[in-house]
Amino acid sequence: MKKFFISVMCAISLMAQADDNYNQISQPPLEDKENELAYFVSFSIPEKQLVTLIREAEQHEIPVYIRGLINNDMDRTAKAVLYLAQKYNIQGVLIDPLRFDHYGINAVPALVKKCGEKFDVIHGNVELKQALSLMASQGECK
Repeated sequence: MKKFFISVMCAISLMAQADDNYNQISQPPLEDKENELAYFVSFSIPEKQLVTLIREAEQHEIPVYIRGLINNDMDRTAKAVLYLAQKYNIQGVLIDPLRFDHYGINAVPALVKKCGEKFDVIHGNVELKQALSLMASQGECK
């Protein structure tokens, strides 16, 4: 579990550094992946529902992102992620406010599928299998 906690702290530290440089960046730096799946959630979602969403994303091997720190408190955020990981045996979440901004995510949960410069977003508590099927049949990235 120590490895997980260190990963959380590194992710939080990197997020804080990215936030400091945000105003100097015209476009948020995203991974060099041409294609990406990402799932966006928040600690404002009730705990059991949040865990269900994270588990479903993990089953589909989709990374889960939160926008930032709980009440702007790194220690509280790390403890919350560690608590969920220990209690519910989940892998945790990534913190990336730049991804939220890049994809225009203002409501969660939200699933994003990126293909090149285009991307699809589905908001709401929708089963991921169903959302992925809808994107594959009707989205920009079909």
